[in-house]
Amino acid sequence: MPLINITAVENVLSDSQEQEIAERITDTFAEVLGEPVRDVTWVITEEIHSGDYVIAGRPITTGAVREMLNGAPATA
Repeated sequence: MPLINITAVENVLSDSQEQEIAERITDTFAEVLGEPVRDVTWVITEEIHSGDYVIAGRPITTGAVREMLNGAPATA
């Protein structure tokens, strides 16, 4: 059974976005591997605390991710 784990900074994804991502990933697996895999595909979304995720030595915050997604300059 496929197990897909998504990790995101807290308060970036809404519940509906998490649901849509899980549905699309499941759809993709079913398209590639065959429809029977749909019923055994698990998608888990985990949130990490703002600032606990570090890239290049800089903590990544919820605010920085939102700025990046909105096209504004990202800051830690």
